[in-house]
Order: sequence, then structure tokens, then C-alpha cells
Amino acid sequence: MSTMCEPLHKLSKKSLTQGRNLFLWGHRNPAAGELGNPLNGGFNVQLFPHMSINTLYRWIRLVTGTTDPFELRPVTIKTVPTAFLGYAVVHTTSPALQESSTEVPPAGDYGAYYPSLAVRHAVEIRNAKSIQEAYNEYCGITPSEDEGDILRRVIVPKSTDSMILRSLESQPSLSYILSNFPGPLVDYNVMPSDVKDAVKQRSRVCELSGTPGGNHGDLTVEWIFLPSEAFRLPENLSFNFDPSPYVVPQNAIYLHRNLVKPLTDNAIGVDVEDDFRIVRFVGDLDLQGLSLPSHVSQAQTQRFDTAMKEFLRQHFVWCLRVHICGGDVLEDFKEEDIIETMRELGFRVGSDDEEVETPPLDDPLWQTEIGKVCWEMRVRSSLAGYR
Repeated sequence: MSTMCEPLHKLSKKSLTQGRNLFLWGHRNPAAGELGNPLNGGFNVQLFPHMSINTLYRWIRLVTGTTDPFELRPVTIKTVPTAFLGYAVVHTTSPALQESSTEVPPAGDYGAYYPSLAVRHAVEIRNAKSIQEAYNEYCGITPSEDEGDILRRVIVPKSTDSMILRSLESQPSLSYILSNFPGPLVDYNVMPSDVKDAVKQRSRVCELSGTPGGNHGDLTVEWIFLPSEAFRLPENLSFNFDPSPYVVPQNAIYLHRNLVKPLTDNAIGVDVEDDFRIVRFVGDLDLQGLSLPSHVSQAQTQRFDTAMKEFLRQHFVWCLRVHICGGDVLEDFKEEDIIETMRELGFRVGSDDEEVETPPLDDPLWQTEIGKVCWEMRVRSSLAGYR
């Protein structure tokens, strides 16, 4: 199992910036032509000293929305010689991380699997169906059809690979989206005066830090989850989404002005299920001298109704998408740039590509970032016996 001290895979800019040392690898989809396993998430264990193994599982479930059983198991990462920055996950015999554990998760590489290593299922074979057709049907590859008499049942293994980590979809911060991709719903972000008044009546201090306002406008009312961007949530995906349910006092919070940017940048979030812990997702967070407690005080949380807790939860999940999800090194490159460079360097990318003469070693293209990776591919392929 590789660690941050000696990574066996090239780190993305996101992983390097965050100092990641725990990596969550998804399983490849051969049907989609994938040669390697995607890196779907990760983080710096030292940045979250409060995180337990149970917390890690819970955060994954929060983002993916799954209640299905799965296990995180240590894996070994090896290079795929014929794939551009492709890496393959190799199973190990190391024990899985126990979901109930309160210990800190060890740094390293992990994959998700179904709890049983020997999952086997009975598949009905009907007339006019081959075993492969029946198995494909069972796996959901083909539509289910029940016509025909049952001829026999066969026992087939089902893959123990859980695809749960493939659902760790990365997203930019809400403030970045609003600044760079303002949509048609942006007018919903103008906060009505009655919403502001209701929030000010709910609390007289900052609802996160407990800091009183003073006489210099230190406190302001801000949205928890921007109404204009609520359509991006998986549960709200719709062509006719109505943001009105987000234009309510429960989706607004009384904040000290030094916390406005960290909240809208998704640099901090409230983990409702962890006794309203205030989680910092950025190590060098500048609060301009403001003291931020580890948890929202009970004096404040007792005023949070069910709806407000849900808005805080939605904001927190988005924080996880911004900081914990994604980070595959391929995110640093444009696919068309990779393909174009590889072809110019004599690689056959597609089955229809014609043979191209490999340029000499002094060609400047070999010195580009993509070119250097291609050279490593050529060397590894030669050592592995590929042409």
C-alpha cells in the first residue's frame, strides 16, 4: 500500500495542493474502454484530526446517498504501461477498514468492495438464453425478460468490486460557479427583507462562532446554499426546477463578516451528524483573527429546525464534493491535447489510426508535460514487451 512518503502514482495539482496522503480509487469500467482505475477522491489525514474511519464511511455515504454495504480495503497501485497516466488497482490481503471504528484511517490507497469475498448467485437459465445472456441480464446489462420455461439454474460469481466510489463526483465551489457561470436563476439570490428580519430575530450573535455583532456591521445575513445553484443538487435535477423553497429563513444564517467568504467558498461547513462540528477544509484558512470553535454551540443549534439542518447538510455535502472528491491526475489535462500529442509522437490512439513515424528524441514535443509522460509510456511498454 503506497503512502504520501512514496507515492506510486503521479499526483494531480489538487492532490499536491491539499497534501493528500489517503486516496480513494474507483473500479474501472471495461465496457467503456477504460484501461486504468480512476482516482475518485482523497484528502490529507492530518488536516482532519477529528476524522475517524466511521466518519470517512459516513462522508462517502453522504455524498453518494447510498445505504448499501461496502468495505474500504487497502490496495496496491501499479502502472498500466499502455495507458496515459493509467493506474491499476491490485487487491491485497490486508483487512478492510471497519466502518464502526473510531480510529484514525491510516494513510494509503483504498478501493471499495462488497463485504463478502465469495459472493455467488443463482441465475435462472431459460430456453433461448445462453448462460452469458442470463448473467448479463442479472447484472443489468440487458433488459429483463421472463419468457420461456426454466431449464436449469447455475451458480455464477458476482464481482466483489463496489462502484460506490465512482459516485464521488467533484464540483467547484458555489462562489466559483456563481462568478464564472451565472445562470438564469441568479435573481433568486437577492435576499428578501422579510427573510433577513426573520434570521435576525432568530439570533443576536453569529450563528457559527457565537460572536456578538458590535456597532460596526460585523454581522450579516447570508444564504447557506445559494438558491440559484440549488438545481445542481442530485435531488433537484429537473428542467423546471423552482428555487423558491430555498428562499426561506431556514436557508439563511447570521454570520460574522469574516466567515462569509469561507462559507461561500465552501472552505468551512457544518457536519450536522457530528454534533454540528465546524469542519475546516482548508489548512491555511484566514479568519482575520476571528476565533472559530470546533462545534456550533448548543445555544444556537437548539434554534435550528429540521429544514435548516437539511440546508446545512446540503452545503456540507457540497464542501465534500469540492475538497474530498476528484483529484485524478488526468483532470490536469485536456483529453484532446493528450490525443493530439500522442498521435504526433507516433502513438496509435484509435484502431483506425495510421502508422506515424516516431519523431527524434530532440523533438521539443518530447519535452512538454504530455510528451514526458508519453516517453515514460514508451519505455514501460518496451520493458513490458509491448510494441
